[in-house]
Amino acid sequence: MKHISISVFSFFLIFGSLSAQGLVFQDTVFTDPVSLSDELEFVTFQNCRFVDIVGDALTLNKCGAVISDCTFENIAGAGIVLDSSEIYLINDTLRNIIGDGVYAGHSTVVVQGCQLSSITETALYFAFCDLAEVGACDIADVSEGVFAFGPAEGQLSVLNTSIRRVNGKPGQLGTGTAIYAMELRLVEIETCTIDSCLEFGIFVEAIGEIDPTAESVSIQGNTISRADYLGIQGTNSANAIIRGNEISYPGFLGGFSSCIWWEGADARIEENHLHHAIEHSMDQHGYGIWVLNSATVARNHIHDCTKHGIRYSIHDDPIGDAPVLIFNNIIHDVGGHPIFYEGGGFNSPEPTQIIIRNNTLHATPTVNPSRDAPIAVCCNDVPIDVQGNILIYEGVADTSSYLYEASGNWVTDKLNLKVPGDIDFVDYAGRNFHLASSNSPAHNFLPLNFGLPNDDFDGNPRIGQHDAGAFELISTDTICGCSNCPSTIPDLSFGDFIYSVGDISNNDLASPTQGVCGVRVQFKHNYLGDVSMELISPAGQSVQLVGPTGFFDASDLSTWDIGFTTCNGNALPDPGFAPVWNNNQSWGIGGSYTGIYYPANGCLEDFNTGTVTGDWTLRAFDIQSSDTGVVYKFEMMFCDMSGISCQPCSNPPHALFATTSIGSWSVGVQNQTTGGVNQFQIDFGDGFTASGHSIPTFHTYTDTGTFQIRLYALNECGVDTFVQSVHIKGALPIVFVTAQPTTGCVPLAVQLGTAFYSEVDQWHWICPGASPAVSFEAEPVVTYTNPGNYLITLIVSNAFGSDTLEDIVTIQAVTGLINPSFSTQVIGDSILCINTTPNATSFFWTINNGNPVGINTSPQVFEVDSSGIYTIGLTVSNFCETASAFNTVTVVISGEKNLEAAGWQFALSPNPNDGRFNLNIVSPENAGGQLSVLNALGEEIFAENIQAVEGRNMFPVGLGELPAGLYSLHFRTEKGDVVLRFVVQ
Repeated sequence: MKHISISVFSFFLIFGSLSAQGLVFQDTVFTDPVSLSDELEFVTFQNCRFVDIVGDALTLNKCGAVISDCTFENIAGAGIVLDSSEIYLINDTLRNIIGDGVYAGHSTVVVQGCQLSSITETALYFAFCDLAEVGACDIADVSEGVFAFGPAEGQLSVLNTSIRRVNGKPGQLGTGTAIYAMELRLVEIETCTIDSCLEFGIFVEAIGEIDPTAESVSIQGNTISRADYLGIQGTNSANAIIRGNEISYPGFLGGFSSCIWWEGADARIEENHLHHAIEHSMDQHGYGIWVLNSATVARNHIHDCTKHGIRYSIHDDPIGDAPVLIFNNIIHDVGGHPIFYEGGGFNSPEPTQIIIRNNTLHATPTVNPSRDAPIAVCCNDVPIDVQGNILIYEGVADTSSYLYEASGNWVTDKLNLKVPGDIDFVDYAGRNFHLASSNSPAHNFLPLNFGLPNDDFDGNPRIGQHDAGAFELISTDTICGCSNCPSTIPDLSFGDFIYSVGDISNNDLASPTQGVCGVRVQFKHNYLGDVSMELISPAGQSVQLVGPTGFFDASDLSTWDIGFTTCNGNALPDPGFAPVWNNNQSWGIGGSYTGIYYPANGCLEDFNTGTVTGDWTLRAFDIQSSDTGVVYKFEMMFCDMSGISCQPCSNPPHALFATTSIGSWSVGVQNQTTGGVNQFQIDFGDGFTASGHSIPTFHTYTDTGTFQIRLYALNECGVDTFVQSVHIKGALPIVFVTAQPTTGCVPLAVQLGTAFYSEVDQWHWICPGASPAVSFEAEPVVTYTNPGNYLITLIVSNAFGSDTLEDIVTIQAVTGLINPSFSTQVIGDSILCINTTPNATSFFWTINNGNPVGINTSPQVFEVDSSGIYTIGLTVSNFCETASAFNTVTVVISGEKNLEAAGWQFALSPNPNDGRFNLNIVSPENAGGQLSVLNALGEEIFAENIQAVEGRNMFPVGLGELPAGLYSLHFRTEKGDVVLRFVVQ
């Protein structure tokens, strides 16, 4: 098997030339394995094909590379193997691979827009990669999807990716997982589609190596169906956000499964739709959610599970005691309890606070009403606060059975609305548990000072008296929304987030019954100390909601979905925080906050003049450098909402992209725009623009400097713009040299040029022995008139300097054939022929004008069977001409009794050889004989006596180092002899 091996020590390549700025392979077909090592600058593979390869198709060691629009197909090995490299895979296709699609070790890898299918091992395998990013990929028909293991400071990101039909490895249990992440500091899996997995949809595990306070897991917006064991499993994984996922039919393929099984401290499991969890017989799963550590479980919709909706079993908590909060969940049509709390299930300490509030739970009794009660509590050693829930127990009049408590448990059962059926829901039979009218007994069921939670199942803020259960009354949920959210808070700038109020019955902010009674803002920022937010009314009055600014602690990965209330209202801050908002608090990294606060400066009551109608502006300032944020949502509640008309654009575009530097001249662009988009327009700041339904993912600049990239996202709602600066540092020129032809007859004209070049301002070709010997053209023609081998050097330069590519091409100029000749020697019945023609590139032999034999073979041996005169012919060729020569030789064969005629059989192996071979004899009798070896001059150089027995015999012969040539072996007995010829190479 042939390998193409490329390293910085190469000076001439079959595909191109090496310069200090990297290699470029474009439109190239590879049918043998390719290996690159120790490249100093980025290597580019563009629109290449790796096909029908035995072995790993492409191996990169200590390299930087961009692999774009390439195809890897029919590979008996891995598609791509990476070691200690930085690699960008863009829009590549990998299919029919007997091995891993991509195997990366100790590398940084970005995989964007790739198609991977029919892979017998793992589609993407990352081992100890500091950073692995997978975006907008399609993975199907594989044994494993994405696998990432370590290092402890590593990061894995899988976004907008489809993974289907993960079938596992035949006969290997525990295989068939779509995404497996282990021993990583940061795991981000968002907006992916996962379908039909033999094992887990998503598996996240951290054991031992990682400080749990530094971990962060984000699993958001994914659709997972038919994972045969668990939709999502976490083991020892702290600080997880599991939000907005739809998980259905785990266990569908015959396994036992739940939608989510999570063991890890301080998880937030929120806003997920979980249904049809199937448990086939092992009585271990079938749950919507099974949690084993401190967590917040909120705003989940769970139904049609064979066992409990939410099962809580306390396990070891790697961070320490933390609260358990279960609220705003809607659970119905499950085979067990909608909520089952199992304290001390593993003999571990319980959390100090357990709150089960504002859930809407529907249960249907079977034989024993206590078996299916909406809430069941067992084995807890600390009080459980069960309040504000709507507990529906179909047809059960005895409300004492709605909450099952094992003996000796400590439960506060207060302010729970227990009903046997419909209490004026929008659609009770269809399980739409919104409240239909203020006549429902759940409306305003809870007092003003009820406390957490601060919003309802739909995410609307609770400001005022609360309804029981997960929903607020629909008529009180009318909140105007920001028309250009989400959008970025620009660094060292400000952003305005605006919506318009078109009409309202009481339009006077000075009225005693009108005013701003609540504001809701959802945002994130990497450094909260940079941020100040103020709310501005249509009349120009303002109140500072968020502040002050300053050099406080970092807030990476933290999110805020917070409310602001009037100074006469009730603030309900997050635990441990002051009621008046202040940036200078211990918000920390990876937090998630949902409290209600008083404004940082001023009161909402300060909005007391002007109209309600018009544009309300949330102005977000970023006054310090290097960090940015996003405002996701901005909402308001007026004290009198009667007749309000808010008509913001339903799906406005929000332009956003991220850039990655690739080499010294190029950038990669990842489009992150949200909302409905009819058309994109992008300006790269160097005169190049593009428009259409997508944007370019890669752009190369020709000049250095700082360029502003502007992205415009357009739809019927309007235009949104996002601007980001990129700095192009530039580098020395890159060239890929060609020369045609490189071999020929004098006078030889050679066309010099390049298949690819970048940023070359000046050319300087140096061609010793040619005319001209020096050229400053980009593609000169030079001529060689004398035969010989010549080296060509190219010097290219630009504003950064020059790069010398020494001896980049070898030219071989040859002359015509002069006096074709050969030598002959007769030894017994053999004729030894040796070609002595100079400048011959190919030749063949004839004897007595017969068919050509011995193509490019010298020495050539002819064996004849009779005495006579023989004519030997030699025909030779080179690039210039073809010629022939002939010699006659006389052969005289002396008469001897031949042992072969007496039934003996002889063979030499191997032949030709290096002086070491075996003599194989098949003898018809027992006989002794003498073995001798003669050189071409007839001189005896070896002799020994041997004894042959009847049957097969083998005698090893070791002659040591001999000159190349023809030799003869003689074997004599009393009854005759035999002569065998052999060649030493």
